[in-house]
Amino acid sequence: MLEAVVLRWVKANPGKTVLIAGLAISPFILLPFMSLVTFLTILDPQAFDAVANMPLPGDWNGPVAVKPGVIPAKYLPDLQHAAMAERVPLQLLAGEAETESGFRPDATNYAPGTHAAGMFQFEPASWSGWANPYSNNSTFDTNPSRIKQYGGYGVDANGDGSASPFDPADAAMAAATYLRQLYNQYGHRWSLACFWYGSETQAYVNTVFGYTEGFIATTPPQKAGNGYWFLGGTNSKLSQNNGNNITLSAPAWDPIIAPVDGTLSIQYGSSGDSISLDTGAGTLKFSGGVVAWTNNGSDVKAGSVIGFTTGNINVTGPQNPLQMLGISTPKWAQ
Repeated sequence: MLEAVVLRWVKANPGKTVLIAGLAISPFILLPFMSLVTFLTILDPQAFDAVANMPLPGDWNGPVAVKPGVIPAKYLPDLQHAAMAERVPLQLLAGEAETESGFRPDATNYAPGTHAAGMFQFEPASWSGWANPYSNNSTFDTNPSRIKQYGGYGVDANGDGSASPFDPADAAMAAATYLRQLYNQYGHRWSLACFWYGSETQAYVNTVFGYTEGFIATTPPQKAGNGYWFLGGTNSKLSQNNGNNITLSAPAWDPIIAPVDGTLSIQYGSSGDSISLDTGAGTLKFSGGVVAWTNNGSDVKAGSVIGFTTGNINVTGPQNPLQMLGISTPKWAQ
């Protein structure tokens, strides 16, 4: 997991290849007893650009030929809670957990130069806070108040009084918070959020996205008339059909599907995003319980995932969206 100092440098120096070794950091920035920290990170601009523009899971253009993944039931409530709190797609958060530890809360990696722990493999400094005197390179602080004071990502998500990277609820919330921060910081691109969360390689992002694709595949796009139904799977309902607006009710984290080909325009909000799809026949706007998935300005194919639900969503067009595109309402959605 890339630490905060390197992240700040990269933000100030985008697109450069940098080798930083034996970098002396003053004691008031890191732990009081640490006067020397070694960072070794080699950033390939071409790889960085490739990750920024790589296809996202769910870029299917219709029928799905991906084996559906299964999130362990005993960890699903913790992952759902964290995903909803930080508006990070559940499928992506689960993809990170699968990649980092195989969903193992007790996982550790104590190889030279690392001391990663828990389902989401946090390091002590990122969990506890860089300058936290109650943590070092092999010890995690579990006091929620101190962690917050020193800017760590660790959190007591289940209210038991302790913030532990080995606690699935705490780790999931911390990982979701970190991913949301990286997503907001790096141009609203989930691929770059994954890139910086993990090993900073395209191979790492490919692995995360491979698992994510499997979790999305449990709710595939459904053909409906001249296009695809607006939500993946068969759990959504058409709850209102009023003029140029329809309202769909669905479980959280159902994929929002492009019903036809088009170009996306996204407005990002702290409580919900708004996705506009220029279809050529008119622009559809998806709003309400929406988390954007595809990159702003993308050309998408019919049947591709463009977002996820966190609640009911509205689909609005210059005229009734169903009639405008020739979309028929499936029996299970009526």
